[in-house]
Amino acid sequence: MAVLIGLSLGVVGNVRAESLLSDDLAIEFKARGDKAIAAGDYAAAVEAYRKGDKIQHHPVFDYNLARALQGLGRYAEALDLIDRFAREASPELKGLVQNLPALIQELRSNVGTLVLEGEPHAARVRGNERELGNYVPGGKIRCNGGPLELEVIAEGFAPIHRHVRIEAEETVTIALKFEHDDQRAILTIRASAVGARVIVDGRNLGQTPLETKLNPGSHRLKLEHADYETLETDLVVSARERRNVSYDLPQRPKLWSKWWFWSGAAAVVAGVVVAGVALSTSKSATPGDIQPGVISAPLVSPR
Repeated sequence: MAVLIGLSLGVVGNVRAESLLSDDLAIEFKARGDKAIAAGDYAAAVEAYRKGDKIQHHPVFDYNLARALQGLGRYAEALDLIDRFAREASPELKGLVQNLPALIQELRSNVGTLVLEGEPHAARVRGNERELGNYVPGGKIRCNGGPLELEVIAEGFAPIHRHVRIEAEETVTIALKFEHDDQRAILTIRASAVGARVIVDGRNLGQTPLETKLNPGSHRLKLEHADYETLETDLVVSARERRNVSYDLPQRPKLWSKWWFWSGAAAVVAGVVVAGVALSTSKSATPGDIQPGVISAPLVSPR
């Protein structure tokens, strides 16, 4: 088996890759990866090796991919691959790798272990925005040493977030508690007038300032206050959204500014004027034609 050991990271080279691989396309991707590592382009090497490994899996891809990931500082992923290489590679292939035990120890010195415990649920585990695998209660997940932003995502449950510090060559255990996902948005409602009544979709929720939860979608919001005009508006919220909203209530017009006030006032004034005219034109009673004590009718004599 004519194989070259070398390059800056000590990858298994590609003098006669056909002796390791049987698929021409896999051989081509391995050659691309070797060339990228030689140029220090570790990201391109990772992409090429992964494509080749999908076409034809071989321990040589595990080793070379591990060295490329090591170049990117992704020690935990590299260690997983090196361990698999140590298990699956033939003695002849492992014999071509210089100081394999030293390499494994170097990677372990940069890697810690995360153990997640809790109820069994189908969930994905992410750390520092990278996929760390599926959640298995009590299972071990290798992580780079240092700060870790942990996220556990399970369908039907609220995402779990933890800030964790991973110490190299040590184990950190995290207890998880899954809570059913609450899709409602959290809304804080304020108004220019404190104590305005908040009515959403016909339900009285209380007075401003008010924090409430609303289902995703469109809602009809009404704000009422004795000293202001009622305000009505549509409100659309998204799932798990947090939002603060504030409204200026329109001022209620003053009494004397209303048209019906002036119409009523005019009617009152007109009534007063008519009454005044009536009082001013009234006359005293005229004297009668019959003088007191005088009877103009004929007398009737008794029979």
